[in-house]
Amino acid sequence: MDAFPQTAQALPGEATVDVRAVKAIISRRGVLAVSVFGLVFGAVVAVTWTQRPTYQAEVALLVNKETRPAGAVEIPGLEEMATFGPRTVETQSRLLANPDLYQQAAADIGAEPAAIGLQWRVDNPKNTDTLVLQVQADNPQAAADIANKAAELHIEKMQTGSQNATHRAVVFIEGQLEQVREQLTQTEEALQVYKEAHGVADVPAEIVNRTNAVSALSSQAATASAERAGASTLAANYRQQLAGQEETRIESSTIARNPIVQQMESELATLELQRAQQITTRGDAHPEVRQLDDRIAEARKKLSDAMATVISAEVKTTNPLYLDIATALATAEANARAAQARESALNSVVARERSQLGQMPAVETDFSRLQRDASVTQDTYTTLLQKCNEMRIQEAMIPPIVEVVTSADPPTSPSKPRKSLNLAIGLVLGIILAAMAVGAAEVMDDAIRTSWQAQAALDLPSLGVIPKVARGQELLTADRPNPRLADAFRTLRTNLRFSAPGGMPKVILVTSPRRGDGKTTVVANLGAALAQTGLRTLIVDADMRKAELHERVGVPNETGLSNILTGQANPMVCIRETGVPNLLVCPAGPEPPNPVDLLDSEMMKNTLGALRDQFDAVIIDTSSCDYHADPVVLAPFCDAYSLVVQVGATSIRVARGAVAKLDRTECRAAGMIANGIKLPKRQ
Repeated sequence: MDAFPQTAQALPGEATVDVRAVKAIISRRGVLAVSVFGLVFGAVVAVTWTQRPTYQAEVALLVNKETRPAGAVEIPGLEEMATFGPRTVETQSRLLANPDLYQQAAADIGAEPAAIGLQWRVDNPKNTDTLVLQVQADNPQAAADIANKAAELHIEKMQTGSQNATHRAVVFIEGQLEQVREQLTQTEEALQVYKEAHGVADVPAEIVNRTNAVSALSSQAATASAERAGASTLAANYRQQLAGQEETRIESSTIARNPIVQQMESELATLELQRAQQITTRGDAHPEVRQLDDRIAEARKKLSDAMATVISAEVKTTNPLYLDIATALATAEANARAAQARESALNSVVARERSQLGQMPAVETDFSRLQRDASVTQDTYTTLLQKCNEMRIQEAMIPPIVEVVTSADPPTSPSKPRKSLNLAIGLVLGIILAAMAVGAAEVMDDAIRTSWQAQAALDLPSLGVIPKVARGQELLTADRPNPRLADAFRTLRTNLRFSAPGGMPKVILVTSPRRGDGKTTVVANLGAALAQTGLRTLIVDADMRKAELHERVGVPNETGLSNILTGQANPMVCIRETGVPNLLVCPAGPEPPNPVDLLDSEMMKNTLGALRDQFDAVIIDTSSCDYHADPVVLAPFCDAYSLVVQVGATSIRVARGAVAKLDRTECRAAGMIANGIKLPKRQ
């Protein structure tokens, strides 16, 4: 049994924290832990304090929803023409991330981007139409100025583009207006000449009604023609924009050849023709006309979806701006084809009505036709003039696509490095890495730590636990021996007596796995402990390579075991008394050239046989098992062997090797002695 337990054992199934074992680990790995922690924490502190301070300024931008130009409500082609591209938050975020924008902003304020460590990013808070423009620089004023300047440049670019889009619509209307003005002048002059030439002032009601119907249908056909022209112009503009974004080019012929699109266009043309025919007899407000209007709206939507499907099949990109423009192109193409279908249907009905008018009296019919042409041209001119004026107002009052919600102010403190956070991270990281280093060292270090560990690893019973004492108190023969050391060897002596059924072995070999485990001191103290009980005890120094036992007991080493084994001296002459009653010692003597041969000789066997008869106990100190065969050749001559291991120093692997060597000799193992245990201070 152990006299000095090193740790408290838990009951089966009980989870406990071995405080003493933790303290022992901290004690032996404290320097490693402190070194790793200091290195990590010091590195974090050094990096934090030497890192260049970075300041972050933020500008909050609002992306406004798309608004419809007031002057283009009745002409879908103009509606899209007057809109400058898509206004999605994703598209604006992509445009704001353009590096050229920040390079220009830095140049405008006289800063060099590389010199100030310029960085930027654009965030879109979840479920909002806002964008947060973040600019980082090593100068707080520069960060704020560049953020504000970049926002200003982007807004200016968007506003200019929006104005250009509206201006294109104005130019288009003005061109149409000039053509209609010329037509109006010509029709009015023709009507006046006809009146003067034929003296006609009025026409019959039937001719008036048919003429009015033709006039209304012609007006609608002219509007449809304007829609078609505007949508076609817008589609061409979108194709030009797409050509600048990607290499893919979507031709109008590609869309026209699609069978689904052709079917949709045919259905829409049929519905438009039916509507035009119904209007001539029943008017716009008739329920059947209203039903046709709903069916036409549904057909337009299906045509638009078909266009989008065809175009998306041609697109091989994930660029959001390209996808938005491609979607707008699909809408423009659908509007152009719908307007063309309506124009064709209306022209067909107008042709029929004109044919019927041709069957009426020529003078009244011609006069009615001239009146109709003048009326249609006048209505068209008035509508275009009104829209032109409205678009000019719209051009001057375009709402911004993006506007600043919160401008950037110079930050008062750097965003990087965050010293408090870095220090906290360094502290935690240092502790974690220090713990990992200690754990790794413990795992890789297989040194014996406790007596119980040695028992389990070596499969040997524990004869005793020898405490580590202060220098000068290692021997029981000292003037003031350490009381805890004396208790330990008394326990060892008792355990030896009960180590075998027949009593204590008479000849005991004491060795160790490696040199320095303290076996020689253990032999001297064990001999003294046995002698104190009245047993005539002999301790023999068989470590002839490095004899030290004579120094422990204070006797000379002129003659000894080497002289006995070479026949140069009688055993009784070499054996000397010590200062302890009943304790005698046989020194090693002069170092021979062949210690193993001498120990593995018949002379050694006979000598031990003679000593066995003359003494009650013979304790043999031999060399360690690591490099020499001395213990192996000597073990067969002994009754048992005891292995001394140094706690905290002896490797389990080396100790197992020593046990394996000794077990092959078939010498019985008395047990294991754990030497150098650090004991807690007495309370």
